[in-house]
Amino acid sequence: MNIEKIIKDYFDNELYKIRTPMCDLFEEKKSDKSQWHNYTTLYNCLFSQFINKNINFFELGLGTNNVNIPSNMGKDGTPGASLYAFREYFQNANICGADIDSKILFDDDNIWTFYVDQTNPEAIKNLWDCFDNTEFDVIIDDGLHTFDANKIFFENSIHILKNGGVYIIEDIILEHKQKFIDYFSEKNLSYFNVLELPMDASWTRDGRINTIDNCVAVIVK
Repeated sequence: MNIEKIIKDYFDNELYKIRTPMCDLFEEKKSDKSQWHNYTTLYNCLFSQFINKNINFFELGLGTNNVNIPSNMGKDGTPGASLYAFREYFQNANICGADIDSKILFDDDNIWTFYVDQTNPEAIKNLWDCFDNTEFDVIIDDGLHTFDANKIFFENSIHILKNGGVYIIEDIILEHKQKFIDYFSEKNLSYFNVLELPMDASWTRDGRINTIDNCVAVIVK
């Protein structure tokens, strides 16, 4: 995968404005990856290579609707929305996820979820011990949206990403963008970038434009 070319084409051709079937799928499942954010415009480019492959996929953060838990989706959130969407998108994948809210954990066809506290290295180790040395093609951190929490989970999880695999950190607050750039610049990675995704009224359906955290780190091991 020539990720530099994919991302260059994404911005040069203004693909962040163009709705795709992936965008519609995630909106239908009530995932904010295609509502408050337009991540699905980028993911459609990055992940299309995996659509029919038997990959291992993991997402941290199931979208708790418990308003007492940080980084929740609000009381009307739909836990597991993005996992259901990814299962439909990656038709032959093993879809796994984890969350600190044990009340929303579930298993379904080709979906397995687990408990983890991403601020606790021991809890993260216990999570990965459940997988018997499985390596993942894609890891998405959509958990607790703070630099320290993202750093802890990355440092205790990058070893289970396949060489050439893609690691995403979502919902980076724009004012913290440089902190992530400085941190990843010191790492020995095949590729990393911190991308602020443009959004305007030509893409969004409801007129809301996210100027707060429509930003992701993209990492290739």
